[in-house]
Amino acid sequence: MLFRPQVARKYDYNPDPRMSAGQLAEYLTATAPRRTSIIREAKFPKTAIVAKYRDARSGIVRHLCGGPGGADHLGDAMARLGERASGPDPSQWTSDDCRDSIAALRVFLRSYGGIVSEQLGFRPISGSLPLLVIAGVGVSVALDATVHRRARDGTEHVGGVLLFFSKRLSSDPAAGERVIVSALLCLMFAEKHLRHAGTVDPKLSGESGEKITP
Repeated sequence: MLFRPQVARKYDYNPDPRMSAGQLAEYLTATAPRRTSIIREAKFPKTAIVAKYRDARSGIVRHLCGGPGGADHLGDAMARLGERASGPDPSQWTSDDCRDSIAALRVFLRSYGGIVSEQLGFRPISGSLPLLVIAGVGVSVALDATVHRRARDGTEHVGGVLLFFSKRLSSDPAAGERVIVSALLCLMFAEKHLRHAGTVDPKLSGESGEKITP
């Protein structure tokens, strides 16, 4: 008998039109050749993607959802990243990611840490999120959390949090435009899928699509 070795696939295949919010935001500001590449990447996504800022993102979400007076999730995340960077023979990618992630956490703490208050409540995302369908294309809007606020009249207001990490916002106008598009997609997702949690507040979703520049 002939046994064929199992070879892991490097790419998946999306039979239906689909892309992520980040891909759509980049597509709207990209050159024609880059747009072709984005469509190809959306149609044939890589099976294994190691995302940058993963630990920074996780630490910020825990900080937001922990509420005021909670554990020092940002400090804990920075400590873990420092240990990871100083581990046995870290790769260049790991060293760069740890350095950039620590810088992003410091920027967030300095600029946005104070948004955790008694007036705002943040809740983590549980389970998978539905797609936002735009002109027949399923757009994956990977919210990091939902944000809630009770108005003076007792009405519950809701929005979405989508963290955007970039080192080029000050030098790349297109990066700034992608932040705006991402915030708009965040609001569109909230209006479509979060109405069960309260009145969708554009101020919450717009202001919660934070940009973090290490």
